[in-house]
Amino acid sequence: MRWSTARPSQAVKDMNLKRPVCYVVFLLLSTLLISACGTLQVGLEPAPTSTPDNAVRTPDIATGTPALRSPTATPADTPIATPTPVPPPTADVAPGWETYSSERFGVRFRYPPGWQFDPVHGGERYAGEDGYFILDAIGSGGAAIDEVTTNQASHHLRPFGSRPTIERLEVQGQEARLILPSADASMGDQAQLIARYPEPVTILGTAYDHFALYADQAHIRTIAQTLQFASLVGSEEPAPSP
Repeated sequence: MRWSTARPSQAVKDMNLKRPVCYVVFLLLSTLLISACGTLQVGLEPAPTSTPDNAVRTPDIATGTPALRSPTATPADTPIATPTPVPPPTADVAPGWETYSSERFGVRFRYPPGWQFDPVHGGERYAGEDGYFILDAIGSGGAAIDEVTTNQASHHLRPFGSRPTIERLEVQGQEARLILPSADASMGDQAQLIARYPEPVTILGTAYDHFALYADQAHIRTIAQTLQFASLVGSEEPAPSP
């Protein structure tokens, strides 16, 4: 056997001379690979942003009305408004009924005798053994009454059911709509009256351009027929309200 006579220091030097050559070859190959594949981009996709639905305001703080009564949703089946005859203004459609006046909502109307103020609700609500009414208002930002009505009738919780009926009304020359529930309504027989104010009312510093009233089906039509706006009534003596 023949032992190598090369000095260890000389072998180390030879290895050190070969190493830079390997680095140069590696760098050349990397450059060619990047040029062939193009520029690499690494990043995060921007998070999706959501756009709020139709902005319809209701004075829940003022009236205590549950959020269910201020829906904003896109309907699957848009209800069709149908015309409804209005009795002559001289006809007494509610004989024996009492008059309710609301300074806050700027309206007055007739309601069955015996109904009492309900303090549990927290807003303007009267109820009796055979029915009830609840006052509310809607700020639509200038939207047409049909758009406002469709949004109210099409809440995803279906307070008026899957196929509510919408009727066209007129209150003192103002456009009005009546929403009648279908059999599968989540709020039972609750119906809703919507009427455009002659002039917006201000509640707790916010302007509302539509009046809204909830009541049972048996009484809401008659209440709608007796509805009057305070700005159009004049100086007639109103009945006291709580």
